[in-house]
Amino acid sequence: MPNSPQISAVIPVYNNAVTTAGAVASILRQSKPVHEIILIDDASRPEVGAGFARRLADCNKAVPIRYERLAENAGPGLARHRGAALASGSHVAFLDADDLWHRRKIEEVSRAITDTGAALIGHHRPWAFDLPEGALGDLPSPVKRNLLRRSAFLKRNPIPTSSIVARVDIAREMFRYGGRKSEDYMALVVAERSAGGALFLDAPLCWAKKPPFGYSGEGADQMAIYRASAAHMLRLRREGILSARDLAMFFFWFAIRVPVGMARLWRYRRGDTARQGKA
Repeated sequence: MPNSPQISAVIPVYNNAVTTAGAVASILRQSKPVHEIILIDDASRPEVGAGFARRLADCNKAVPIRYERLAENAGPGLARHRGAALASGSHVAFLDADDLWHRRKIEEVSRAITDTGAALIGHHRPWAFDLPEGALGDLPSPVKRNLLRRSAFLKRNPIPTSSIVARVDIAREMFRYGGRKSEDYMALVVAERSAGGALFLDAPLCWAKKPPFGYSGEGADQMAIYRASAAHMLRLRREGILSARDLAMFFFWFAIRVPVGMARLWRYRRGDTARQGKA
C-alpha cells in the first residue's frame, strides 16, 4: 500500500483577504495537518497583498505557508497552475478562497489514497444555502467510494474545485491551459485522462460559502459559463486530449444540460425572490 501522502494545499487569491483568512483557518484546523499551504495572489490590489503578508507573519508556523504574488492578473486557472508548480508534497489539494474544508477532509482523503492509491479524488461540496455550516460537524462513516470514469466527466463536471486532490504530477499539468470560467471543468478532464478515472468520496468534506453559479459573483452569467465549457472542450479536442467520440458525447449531454440548468436557475432565482419578499 502507498505511504500516507503529504498534501500541499493551494489557494488562488484575488482581492478577498477576509474569505481567504477563513479558508486558511479551515486548513489549520485539520485533524491531519497538511504538508504546506501555498497562496497565489492573482495580482490583487497592493494593500490587499500587504494584508496577507501581515496575516502570514502571525500564522501557526507548524504548517509552512508560502505566499506568492503574480505580476499580472492571470485568472484562477493559471494561479492554481503556479501553486501546483511550487508544491513539494506528494499530492495537491485545491481550495477556493471563499470555501471551507471540513476538519476531517485531509484525514479522510489521505486514508483513501493510502487504501486505494487513487491519483485523483473528489467529494461532495454542499452549497451555503443547502446545508448549514454546523451540519458538517457530523461526518458519516464509513465513507462510500465510487470510481468515476471518462463518461461521467463528459456528462457534467462531477467534482467541485475545492474537493480536488491530485497526485502532484497530475496537479502540475491539469490547469496548464488556464481559463477564467469553467476552467476547473477543463482541468478535470485533463486530469482524468492522466489518472485513468477518479475516486469520489460520498461525504461533504468541504462547504461553499458562496451562492451557486448563475446567482451572483463571477459565476453570475450562467450562459457565459456554458459557452466557456464548450470552448474548452473544443480546445481539448484540438490538443488531442479528447477523441471525436468524446467530443460528440460531451455535446450530446451539453444539449440536455443547458436548458435543464437554465430552468433550474430560473426556479432558484424565483424562489429566492419570494423568500426575500417574506423576510
